Amino acid sequence: MSVVVPNPHALGSPRDQAAGLRSLFRRRALRLLPVLPAGETAVQGACAALLARELAAAGHQVILLDETGAAAGILGLKPKYDLLTLIEGEQEFVGVAQRPLAGLRYVAAAAGLPALIAADAAGEAFFTGFLNLTEPADTVVLNLAGTVTPAGAVWLPIFAGPATTLLVAGTGDSDLTAAYAAIKQAQAGAGGGALFRVLVNGARNEREGRAVHAKIADAARRFLGIEVAFAGHVPPTGDGTVLGRALPSQRHPEAGQALKRLAQATASWPLAECAIDESDSPHQN
Repeated sequence: MSVVVPNPHALGSPRDQAAGLRSLFRRRALRLLPVLPAGETAVQGACAALLARELAAAGHQVILLDETGAAAGILGLKPKYDLLTLIEGEQEFVGVAQRPLAGLRYVAAAAGLPALIAADAAGEAFFTGFLNLTEPADTVVLNLAGTVTPAGAVWLPIFAGPATTLLVAGTGDSDLTAAYAAIKQAQAGAGGGALFRVLVNGARNEREGRAVHAKIADAARRFLGIEVAFAGHVPPTGDGTVLGRALPSQRHPEAGQALKRLAQATASWPLAECAIDESDSPHQN
């Protein structure tokens, strides 16, 4: 076996050498997308589950933290352990997380996430742990229940700078009221750091979806002084079944296509983010 010694005079410029050194310390980032209650829990859970599924199908390493529990059935799962057992050291991550398909891990968090929030421990340091897994995540979808912090505000993952929160709204008057109330409560706690986007479930077409969004956005603009963007719409099936009121598998291909488009759009959204240098990341199970 021969060893080739490079000629020092053939090495690149200082700029090339600096780029090479930086490659030894790659920055690994985790993006968080919260889905906040703005109507029916089952509808919200279905959208969060399908969104996580489509992000994984696009090549992301996704963790779905499900605080409401409504996303499990959509993925065909029956969780045995909650995030709380990981926090308390009773289980490792591999024992808590379920893998319904490649690239997606599901974690029930009905007990664990509220416990973290109550202890004021649901911050950047906690989520950075997902970057230290043997299979590091790059995206966390949070199916939230609207848990209130010790300070009395609805909890959202906002670490530095404005970050997007997705709300899933229906088309009825009660849905519009619920969406506005959710935005108001979350905005009060986020201190101006939340950017809201509304996904309209059950709208027959984009025009109807935008009309529903306009009513929510107008109210938010008039009474809260904030802008609310349109994230898209999820149409019902041909027979009128709305996502969340039937299992969204082959029986609801329209929902799958709508959430696939949404997953693609999230790439350009500003999201809460935490990061580490890869050289500093001890892997764990």
